[in-house]
Amino acid sequence: EKKVKDLCGSRGGVDVVYDPVGGDLWDASVRCAAFGARLLIIGFASGKVPQIPANILLSKNLDALGFYVGAYFTERLEETTECFRELMEMLKEKKIKPLIHSEFPLEKTGDAIAMLRDRKASGKVIVSVQ
Repeated sequence: EKKVKDLCGSRGGVDVVYDPVGGDLWDASVRCAAFGARLLIIGFASGKVPQIPANILLSKNLDALGFYVGAYFTERLEETTECFRELMEMLKEKKIKPLIHSEFPLEKTGDAIAMLRDRKASGKVIVSVQ
């Protein structure tokens, strides 16, 4: 927390918290948020659902926004399908390139899962079935 705040200088913290993990990381991230920051709750891979004390929201004037992409498939299916079609087209045309940390053959799936479990990946971990 101190290192993050030091890096932010006079701003006093970060402007945006993007958190797909939750748990202790979420708690620390909220403490690193600057006045007027936005908190993006993307998931809770840690298994612990993020909690936000209302007094912190109020005293720091924070915005909290939950985002669950799966909901768009039921609430806005047509738009979401089109977005994913465009995304796949961009991928096919190499206009975007995902960050791939490692690729494993199917028989090494256990190693791939261990890498994710141990938080050693800084990108996508691919298991190839070919």
